Amino acid sequence: MPSSPSSRSSSPAPSLVSFLSSSVIRTLQRISSEVTGEDEFRVNQTAAHHHHHPSPPRSHNAGSKTMPPPQRQLSPYLPPALAPLSFAGLPALSASTASRSLLTETVAEEIRLLLPPRLQLHGTWTLMYSLDQHGVSLSTLYSRLGTGAFVFVVKDTSDGVFGAFANESIHPSAGRYYGTGECFLWKASALPPTDNIRFKAFPYSGINDYMILCDHHFISFGGGDGHYGLWVDDNFDTGVSSTCPTFGNEPLSGEGDKFNILGVEVWRVGPPG
Repeated sequence: MPSSPSSRSSSPAPSLVSFLSSSVIRTLQRISSEVTGEDEFRVNQTAAHHHHHPSPPRSHNAGSKTMPPPQRQLSPYLPPALAPLSFAGLPALSASTASRSLLTETVAEEIRLLLPPRLQLHGTWTLMYSLDQHGVSLSTLYSRLGTGAFVFVVKDTSDGVFGAFANESIHPSAGRYYGTGECFLWKASALPPTDNIRFKAFPYSGINDYMILCDHHFISFGGGDGHYGLWVDDNFDTGVSSTCPTFGNEPLSGEGDKFNILGVEVWRVGPPG
């Protein structure tokens, strides 16, 4: 019988298996090395970003955080000081004249500080009407004033000096009040035995607009509830001053609500116009 052929193994040759195994292992190592390198690059980049751009610290109450207000400093630039007032329109001082006017420079300077800034700049006040110079005539007073802003001055028989500031000319107003909140009442009293004075001012309260009311029989400032802040008759003989809503003032005269008049003056804030 013929001899049977020699049998072949079904497994690959040892050399081929070793070659394939080595190739697979090297491929896997290369892939693993590439992946690991990319991860290390990303980690390094992230660390560098955090190193150069640190995240701000977190606030536990960021929504309610309040910034402190800015610190403001006073400006070193101050407005120039006002020059002392000078009076115009006064009569020549004579031996028979006890004083040149009812309004003194000291009281005028106090009133000046309460005027609107545009009027404070006027360095001259002009006497437009004086009871001593121009006689007892309300019509004469009206005719002499003209336009402008004025300080009305009254002196009672107790030597009290008081009055009003009118931001418009004093004139008959046909039963209508006029003027603005720039108006105010004032009073000054001496403090003997010194030459010092006590000065009080009563600005506009905002309660009503009854600033100035005049006709051919009286001049008045302030009103409401049946009271005048200051009222004088056309003969410049008697006057009334009561607490009124317009200025919330106290009675201006030390004699009470009613007083007797010794003198009246009206001054224009500014030079003769």
